[in-house]
Amino acid sequence: MLNLDPKILGILMDRYGEDAQMRQAMGECGEFIAAAQNYHRAKKYGHRTETLEDMMEEAVDVYFMMLQARHINPELFDKLAEKKYKKIKQKALRK
Repeated sequence: MLNLDPKILGILMDRYGEDAQMRQAMGECGEFIAAAQNYHRAKKYGHRTETLEDMMEEAVDVYFMMLQARHINPELFDKLAEKKYKKIKQKALRK
């Protein structure tokens, strides 16, 4: 999986600021939600033109923004990610 260079993440945070980047992340999440909903409708009803690629492009934008969120406090982010991973792993392995 592609990761962004921490130097690049630092440059982006310095250039735009933490608040602006988190507002951008909110916007990207909204765009992903819309693209996912439109893709689902296109698959289910066939009257929309959104493709899997359209949805995935928005998912990539969200992924990059989440890497920037991690850059704010990597230790906390990783701690919480590990905790969440353990929960979903337990659910996945439940019989």
